[in-house]
Amino acid sequence: MTELNPLRPRDSKRSVSLETVSFHHEIEQRKMQGKREAYKRRNEMYVKAMYGNTQEKEEVKQMGRMALLEQMEEKEKANSTKMTEKTKESGFAINYDRICIQQDEEDRVNKERYLQQFRNENKKLMELRAEQQRNEKQTRHLEERNLLQQTPINWSKTLH
Repeated sequence: MTELNPLRPRDSKRSVSLETVSFHHEIEQRKMQGKREAYKRRNEMYVKAMYGNTQEKEEVKQMGRMALLEQMEEKEKANSTKMTEKTKESGFAINYDRICIQQDEEDRVNKERYLQQFRNENKKLMELRAEQQRNEKQTRHLEERNLLQQTPINWSKTLH
């Protein structure tokens, strides 16, 4: 068959509608022929398996077994790689959890130290304030005593 190009028809008169029915028909026939050949190639092995001689039948069975073995090996490889990836992932997750737990423990200890230091500083401040108040009270009592000794009647200086 000659090569056909529906966009450039053969030397024929151009019609008003530019129909290329015969060329399209030839292209369609080629497509159908290709489909028939592919179908025939695909199904020839089954014909051998059913109606061929014993050697051909055995070859087809052997090919089927080999295909199944390859599929099983591929599946086993995929499962093993999937399993190793899962174990690596779980290992990373376990390590990350362990690191997070250690970090949380360190943070808790640091917070506890900070709060103890804060408590101790507050105690010191309260003790200092109490001592200052005691000292002020003592000095006020001493002043009042001195004033009482100097002027016993109007020691608060409220009477004029």
